[in-house]
Amino acid sequence: MSVYNPNDPRDYLAIVKEVEKAKECKYKLEIKKFHPVQTDNQQRFIHFMISYWAMKNGDTFYSTLRNIQLNVCPMPFFTGEKDERGNDKFKPISALTTAEASSVIRNFLDYASMNGVPIPEPEDKISIDYCKRELESSGAGWV
Repeated sequence: MSVYNPNDPRDYLAIVKEVEKAKECKYKLEIKKFHPVQTDNQQRFIHFMISYWAMKNGDTFYSTLRNIQLNVCPMPFFTGEKDERGNDKFKPISALTTAEASSVIRNFLDYASMNGVPIPEPEDKISIDYCKRELESSGAGWV
């Protein structure tokens, strides 16, 4: 399977050739939208959210992450594979695409506010700075 960037003129010509070849051979083509790996800001904010939630609820970072993967928004993390014990395998946070990371952020912000621990929106820098200071002063730190 080939990946082409339609914004690159060389790739665009290759796409046209592949389509013509598929027409001649009566192949079917599947076109998928490719999202690059999440941005650094998204990754930092996800880590912040999980750390803040864990501190407020007396939980650990990894048990909070597991809760998100199983209960809050499992689809972005789901790989469809099983481990040696037959349990579902989940993607690590760093493997999420931009769309998946946005979904996790939105779902977890909603989940947190419904459960009494509102987490500031990514654009609310003042509240985020306050929460970061609260994390650091609690001694919990954040991953």
